[in-house]
Amino acid sequence: GRIQGRGRFFGELKPEELPTIKSTYLSGFKKKNLIELVDLFPNLVELTIEKTSNLVSLEGVNLLLGLRAITIEDCPKLMDLSALISCTQLAKVNLEAFKNQAKVLDYISPKTLKDLSLHGNLIDLEKVINFQELEYLSLNGHDCNIASLPTLPKVAKNFNLRGFPNLTNASFMENFNANMRITWWGPKPIEGIPEQLKDFKTFL
Repeated sequence: GRIQGRGRFFGELKPEELPTIKSTYLSGFKKKNLIELVDLFPNLVELTIEKTSNLVSLEGVNLLLGLRAITIEDCPKLMDLSALISCTQLAKVNLEAFKNQAKVLDYISPKTLKDLSLHGNLIDLEKVINFQELEYLSLNGHDCNIASLPTLPKVAKNFNLRGFPNLTNASFMENFNANMRITWWGPKPIEGIPEQLKDFKTFL
């Protein structure tokens, strides 16, 4: 696998540097959890994991109490994300390219989260309404067959939707206001657009 920190590969880092690394990128990691990674980098604030086929659990991440951002994509066996429940400082969670039918939102604190990107396959997607402090929300519905989305919370700045070919109604955006930015790459035309959003050209 590939581990990078400060733009360098793991083998180029000196042992005394490891505790000072705040951000790391993980690709092709061979372990089933992240315990050994967190032993090496105990003070991570930002973590990106991609193309990691053996990973089944985020165990180990629970020790990263200062973690503020995590990105996970293309990890087909990863089903247990419960370790995130200890990461109470998370401000950004990007699971847009994480297509697993897993539970995630139950384990994330709504109080600190500002930036959330999700795939429509999540089995606890209805919990998104609990996230009332969001500035950015992105939903990816590629390879997702659901015909409706749960009511979304208000979003301060930007909402982005892609895919969801079977979506028939846009009333899930009822909490949005006309001052935000919306980028819609979902089905067109779409019924049920809330009254305050009907002038948005992105729906045409």
